[in-house]
Amino acid sequence: MPIQIDGFKVCGNSKCKQLNPQLVTNFHKDKNNNDGLTNRCQYCNNARKIIWNRANSEKCKVACQKYVSSGKRKAADSAYSKSEHGRNSIANKNLKRLYGITLEQKQQLHDSQYGLCANISCGYNFKNLGDAHVDHNHDTKVVRGLLCGPCNRALGLLKENVQRIVGLAEYTQNSKQ
Repeated sequence: MPIQIDGFKVCGNSKCKQLNPQLVTNFHKDKNNNDGLTNRCQYCNNARKIIWNRANSEKCKVACQKYVSSGKRKAADSAYSKSEHGRNSIANKNLKRLYGITLEQKQQLHDSQYGLCANISCGYNFKNLGDAHVDHNHDTKVVRGLLCGPCNRALGLLKENVQRIVGLAEYTQNSKQ
């Protein structure tokens, strides 16, 4: 049985080529295990699946074709993503993964900005919550606010470099004369 201690876990595969103990982030979730993680690390799990798939290629091909041709996957994905619960669930999952915030926290941020772009010179009024782009510091991963699409893209293109932003503002101001 693999051992888990303070964010680290030992892979249950005795032939594991990874340095053990490993971070728990190297293990897939498994609600059937006591610690909620698979016994083998993701590298051993993936290697095991590749070996099995190669040995059983015909089984894999037939099962995949049967599932796709049945239309179940497409219908299930489409129906779920079109439902309000599905859209909210997908949005919440993506916000958590990308920025570490929930949909409710994004809504609170939206309300605290009165539905406006965080760039005070912009004043864009968001049509809905999906219209607001989450701005975050790429080094610290801390969320700063919600921006409109053009402001978010501009900040990204300028690589969040303050000197570059100020320089462009001065250039634009001086070129108007």
